[in-house]
Amino acid sequence: MNASIADARGKLMSNRTSVEPNKPQIEAFLTLETGPAARDMLRIFTEGADSDGMNSFAAVAKALKTDKRIVSRELHRLDAKFEELTGGTLLDREGIQYQLTPAGRLFGEELITQHRNLMETVRRASKRHKEGRMPVTENLLPEFSKLQKRLRRGKEKIELYPDPRRSSDLLPSTYLRDESRSNPQLFPYAMYSVCADASDLRKNRVGKIPTIEDTDIDVIVIDIEPFKIMASTRTFGGVPSLSVSDIWSHDQQFVVPDGGAVRTFLSAVEDGWEGRHNHTEATDYSFCAACLANDSVPNPAMIVHGSRKPVDGFSLYDIEDHPELQAVTGVFRRQARANRLQSTKRNIWEKVWAAATDEFTDAASDTGESGAA
Repeated sequence: MNASIADARGKLMSNRTSVEPNKPQIEAFLTLETGPAARDMLRIFTEGADSDGMNSFAAVAKALKTDKRIVSRELHRLDAKFEELTGGTLLDREGIQYQLTPAGRLFGEELITQHRNLMETVRRASKRHKEGRMPVTENLLPEFSKLQKRLRRGKEKIELYPDPRRSSDLLPSTYLRDESRSNPQLFPYAMYSVCADASDLRKNRVGKIPTIEDTDIDVIVIDIEPFKIMASTRTFGGVPSLSVSDIWSHDQQFVVPDGGAVRTFLSAVEDGWEGRHNHTEATDYSFCAACLANDSVPNPAMIVHGSRKPVDGFSLYDIEDHPELQAVTGVFRRQARANRLQSTKRNIWEKVWAAATDEFTDAASDTGESGAA
C-alpha cells in the first residue's frame, strides 16, 4: 500500500471534522474506503430521485437486482466515510425514504456523467478493432473512397481511414537497388503506383510483382498505364515518341520526384543516371509540373503516367525505352509483413483485402477482360 495513502487513511479516521480534504485523503476515500459498488448505488439513487432528491433503497435494490439490505449497508458506509472526510453527509433520512443533500446531489450527478462518458468510451473502443489506416497517394483517393463505402456496407462495418502519403514515402528512390540504404517504410498494405514489368499482369485482376527481397508483392490491379515523356514542343516538334537518351542528348533535364514509379523507371533505363545527368529533385507531380510551367528549371522535361495533360508549351511523347515497364496502380500487400501483424489487426486487414478484391475485380466482368495474373 502507498505510504502516503495509508497515512491519509489513518488521519481520515481520527479527524472527523476535516472540511478541505487534500489529494491523498481523497485518494484514500475513493480507492480504499469506498468501492465501485457503493458509488454505482449512489449513481442509481440519484438517477431515480425526484425533484426533491428523494428516493428509496428498495428502488435501488430493484434496479440492481440485489437485496435492499446490501444497498442500505453500502450507502450507509459510503455516507459515513464521506462524513469522516468532509464533515458533511450525502444522504438525509426522511421517513422511510432518503433524500440527497446538496453534496450528495453534486456527487451523484458527477457519477452519472462519469458513467455516461465511460459507456461512450466503451462504445468507441469496441469499434477500434474494426478500424484501419491505409497509406494512399493522392491520385488514388477516388478509388480509396469506393473501398471505404464497400467496407461500410459490409457485415463487419469496418471503418477505413486514409493515411496520406507521397509515392516516395511508399517507394523510396533507392529501394529497388539497395533496401538497406533507403530504409523504406514497407507497409503491409497500401494504395499507390509502382513501375513494374506488366507482361503478366491484367487490369482488374490480382497479380504478383517480384522484388529484390525474393518475395512477391500481391497487387489488386486497378490500372496499368504506359509512361510518357512531357517535353518541350518547340524542341521536339511533332514526333510521336522519344527515348530517355533523347532528352539528355538535347541538354534537357528531368524534373524527378525523390521516389516512386517514375524514379524506378529511370533507374531501369540507366542505372546510376543521377550521377551522370543533370536533374532537379522534386517532392511530387504537382511540384514537377509547376517547374515546367514557371520556367524555374532550364530545359525541363518530366516522365508521367496516367491521365496527365501537358503543360502549355509541352507535349506528351511515347517512350521508346522498356515498353514492358509500365505504371501499375492498385492495392498492394506485402504478405510477409502482413503475416507479422497482431491477430486482431491481421483479421481486419484480411477483410479489407477481400473487400478490395471484390471492389476492384468486379469491373473485369463488365469490361470483358480475361486472363489470370
